[in-house]
Amino acid sequence: MTDPCGNSDSEAALQKHYQSCAVFVGKRQSAMLATVNSDGMPDASYAPFICFAGKIYIFVSELATHTRNLMETRQASLLFIEDEAQANQPFARRRLNIQCKASEVPRQDNQFHPILDRFRERFGPVMDVLSSLKDFHLFCLGPRQGCYVEGFGRAFELDEVHLQQIFSADLNA
Repeated sequence: MTDPCGNSDSEAALQKHYQSCAVFVGKRQSAMLATVNSDGMPDASYAPFICFAGKIYIFVSELATHTRNLMETRQASLLFIEDEAQANQPFARRRLNIQCKASEVPRQDNQFHPILDRFRERFGPVMDVLSSLKDFHLFCLGPRQGCYVEGFGRAFELDEVHLQQIFSADLNA
């Protein structure tokens, strides 16, 4: 994690920021989702998520524009953002924005059912209904780069290695 503001934090301080970011993401059950179609038209949405092995997973319906966009372009941006009611200042809400490479996890893949079990643990019996619907698809969103903002003058760029560390933490508890 590097500080684009030019501050040179020690390794211990950076580890504290990683932990802060992991705790921040762990308190969320859904993320804002940005996708584009093959013509470059953007779509803003959201999706509940789980984390597993340094990656983010979403289970979404092909009836939704964002799912069709993920199938076409394989790219997404996720935004995890502090609730307005809890923020001291709307201009400085804590947030993590990451760019991801999307890949579908087919139903016949060995990881499909174990990952859906994690969704079931986190979101409950609704997953029994959703997993039976054939229009729902499981996507793995591999974080590539991002930026964690803790407030004014406290923005930290994250590379793929640091993002995998953050998303490998036990965030689904």
